[in-house]
Amino acid sequence: MTSFLLKFLMATRLQPDRTLSDSSPINPYFKTKQLNGSCSSSSGFSLLEMIVIVVIVGVLAAIAAPSWLGMANRQRVNTTRNEVLQAIRTTQSTAKQRRRPQELGFTQDGTNDLPTITLGGVSTELGSGNLKADMVNMNVTDGGGNALSILEFREDGTLETEDPAVTLPVKIVFTATNGRTKRCLLVETLLGSVRSESDDDCL
Repeated sequence: MTSFLLKFLMATRLQPDRTLSDSSPINPYFKTKQLNGSCSSSSGFSLLEMIVIVVIVGVLAAIAAPSWLGMANRQRVNTTRNEVLQAIRTTQSTAKQRRRPQELGFTQDGTNDLPTITLGGVSTELGSGNLKADMVNMNVTDGGGNALSILEFREDGTLETEDPAVTLPVKIVFTATNGRTKRCLLVETLLGSVRSESDDDCL
C-alpha cells in the first residue's frame, strides 16, 4: 500500500500543472509567457480613436442640425396658425349661438413679446406654452396693408367690414425666427371663410 502511494505521488508531481476540469492540452508557450508576466490584455480607446469618434460625431451633428431646426420652426408656426384658425371658428360659432357680435383681438409681435389673441375678454399667448419671445412673429393686415388689432363677427357669423373698416382679404401671417418659414391664414369673404397657405403663397 505504501509503495503504491509513493508511486502515485511521484507520478502526480511529474504531471504538468493543470486543473481536473481542463481536458485540453496546455500550451507551454502560453504558460511560460503568463508566468513571465509578459502577456497582458489591452482595453479602452486610444487617443487617436477618441479623436476620430469626436470628428465623426461633429460631422453628423453639423449635417443634422439644420434639418432639426427647420423641422422645429415648421412645428412652431403650424401650431400657432392652427390656434388662431381655431379661435376664428370659435368666435364665429359663439356669435351665432349668442346672437350678438363677437370680437377676436390680436396683439402682434413686439420686442420680447409673444403673439397673443383675446377672445371673450380672455387673452391667450400662442404656441401652447412651447414658444419663447420672438420665436414666431404674427402680423395681421387687411387687403389694403393696414394693420388690424380686431376682427369682429356679426351675430350671423359674417365678418364686419364697415365699422371698423376692413378691406378683404384679411391676412394673418406667422413667421419663424429664421424668416424663411411662413404660414398664413387668409379671410377672403364676408362669410368668414378661411384659407391656409405656406411660405411664398403668404407674400
